Amino acid sequence: MRTWLAVGLWFVGAAVCTPALAHRGDTVECRSRGYQYTECAAEFRSPVLQEQLSDSECIENRTWGYKERRGAIWVTQGCAAVFTEGDDNEDRDTRRHRDHDSNYDDRSAHEDRRDERRHRQREVIECRSSGYALTRCEASWSEARLVEQLSDARCVEGRSWGLDEDGLWVDQGCAGRFEGR
Repeated sequence: MRTWLAVGLWFVGAAVCTPALAHRGDTVECRSRGYQYTECAAEFRSPVLQEQLSDSECIENRTWGYKERRGAIWVTQGCAAVFTEGDDNEDRDTRRHRDHDSNYDDRSAHEDRRDERRHRQREVIECRSSGYALTRCEASWSEARLVEQLSDARCVEGRSWGLDEDGLWVDQGCAGRFEGR
């Protein structure tokens, strides 16, 4: 009886002493199985991709991202990777641009284009995913929102549509009118 009580108290103590927030050095592996959207619990402040495990590309805010309020990393379209806490002192946009573009000197040109896009008026474009495939629509915006869904397939930001450095993208049959600036 004492042994079972001691084991029970050890489990309770371990659960109480487990930290809720991931610390530097902690990692979370998250996999999109069958190209499906998946969320993995990970209470990071600023997660970064440490190691890509899949053949499918893992691109931040397109095939993986972080939902801070839910404390979860999400992956989709076959992305599988190990994530860890990033450097809080380094700007996320700077880190993403450096990591995905080997020519770091282009950063100032990228920032100039981004500043120019911020000052443009809002415009609306229609973008459709043909045959449930990823489709890109030319849009040099810094922000976008779905104004009207035109497809039967759901349009969910970050999952079936989004905006990245290359412009607006739709996937999984999403079709809609998007407003941006």
